[in-house]
Amino acid sequence: MSEANDSELRDIYKRGLTNRADHPAPEALIALVTQTGGEDSRLATLDHVMSCVSCKQDFELLRAIHAADQANAGASTLKSPRRLPVPWLAAAVVVLAAGALTLTLLKPSPNPVRGAPSADVTLVGDANGTLVWHAVPDVVRYEVEIVDASGQTIFHSRVTDTTTALPANLPAGTLSWWVRATLRDGSERRSAIVPIR
Repeated sequence: MSEANDSELRDIYKRGLTNRADHPAPEALIALVTQTGGEDSRLATLDHVMSCVSCKQDFELLRAIHAADQANAGASTLKSPRRLPVPWLAAAVVVLAAGALTLTLLKPSPNPVRGAPSADVTLVGDANGTLVWHAVPDVVRYEVEIVDASGQTIFHSRVTDTTTALPANLPAGTLSWWVRATLRDGSERRSAIVPIR
């Protein structure tokens, strides 16, 4: 793909962003996938991605492209000492451009799994290996999820109390957590995603 074509694709994508002002920039999604840039900005992007259907789809696609690029890098290294980089960023921009243009016509609903954060669920933090949060009135149960820096769920627990023990075998690296409360009337509230460490 020539530089002129890359430039044209980026222009199309930017024009499609007119109604995406409240969504992370493509560079933020790419930084989340490649685990580059500041941790705070990656966590903010991850929090948005986990509650936005459109951005979650973009993120999953970028992650798949990146994984394929990493696999190709390993295979090419075995075949040849010199390898030209795969332009996965250009392919990602094309895909995100299509999604951005679709977004101008469709208004996505909140993520049905996680939903939008609510002030009703307040997290306290890690207290001696136990995650703690404040009780929510009329709650039936809580669901606790721990995710890694790429947004992959590594722990899930369903409890009726406002605590859950951290598993002993958590991997190293940046981990975050959130809680979803299911109320008696069937509605749900969820916390923001916050770092454990």
